[in-house]
Amino acid sequence: VTVQPGPLAALSIVPAEAALAAGGQQQFQADGADTYGNAIAAAPAWSVVAGGGTITAAGLFTAATQVGFYPDTVKARPVCAFSPRR
Repeated sequence: VTVQPGPLAALSIVPAEAALAAGGQQQFQADGADTYGNAIAAAPAWSVVAGGGTITAAGLFTAATQVGFYPDTVKARPVCAFSPRR
């Protein structure tokens, strides 16, 4: 018997917090898990909200040059990578 992880149930951004100099960079990753906490590979769509900088499709964040506190800036959402059966 082989037990496989279930569908994606949670997506965590790592690191959860970062302090950067103006124009500095931070690599983010997303860790996926099923309902039971089993690891699942995740390749999310990254986005930045509320200013604070920019982020690439690979999760490389570049801080803005305007100094400030930008809470909840980096977001990751799951991307569905399957084709429905017909």
